[in-house]
Amino acid sequence: TSLNLIQSALAADPAGRRLFASAADGVVEIDPALGRISSESRFGPNPGALAVSADGQSLWVTFDAQRRLRRFRLADGAVLQDVPSIPGTLPIHALAAHPSDPQIAVFAVGSQVFAIGPSG
Repeated sequence: TSLNLIQSALAADPAGRRLFASAADGVVEIDPALGRISSESRFGPNPGALAVSADGQSLWVTFDAQRRLRRFRLADGAVLQDVPSIPGTLPIHALAAHPSDPQIAVFAVGSQVFAIGPSG
């Protein structure tokens, strides 16, 4: 099965039941079993890298144009964490959620690696 979806990042939930893809108009959720986009675009335009939290309840999303990183609750789209100023000018080329704490993410910009936690 293939989808006609231009994406720049792809992330799976820990159970493998949902995929998330960044597209020009937002993040879409994909049902991999059916190969269909199962929800409309969410979380804002031009998202970049994606990472699903280990508990599958939230999604980290980068927005390179705004130099911003946000964590959204998947159930309702609420912003749980907002990092409004990512250092540097290069895009975030790697993003990972902490394996046990959904409030922590690690990302790379150029050759630098940063960690973000509940206090920013």
